[in-house]
Amino acid sequence: LLRNLEQAVIDGYCLLGSPECIANYKKLFDTQVLAKCQRTGAKPSECSSVAAPLRAKTYCYGIKEGGDAVYKKMMELYLAESVQLEKDILRRALGCHKDISALKEWVVQNC
Repeated sequence: LLRNLEQAVIDGYCLLGSPECIANYKKLFDTQVLAKCQRTGAKPSECSSVAAPLRAKTYCYGIKEGGDAVYKKMMELYLAESVQLEKDILRRALGCHKDISALKEWVVQNC
């Protein structure tokens, strides 16, 4: 129960736009996702070492702050992923990208 409360406080802090909180998620993303999932055909369910409760937020803030190159890499990882739960987390995180035209293109291609 305390852990859930702590996570809710951290999530709220990030939602309010705390640069420190967002930077921490971005650092986690860079070191535990991008650095470990570089090879072609990598699957985040196998290469990412982000704890399950933090994955959705880590992926979202990483994509949101990472720009087009990160979005493309995460799209690559999404397409390679075979574990449906991980794929769902990745799909939702891809929606965090700031480029609306890229998101529209993705929706058109996948719906």
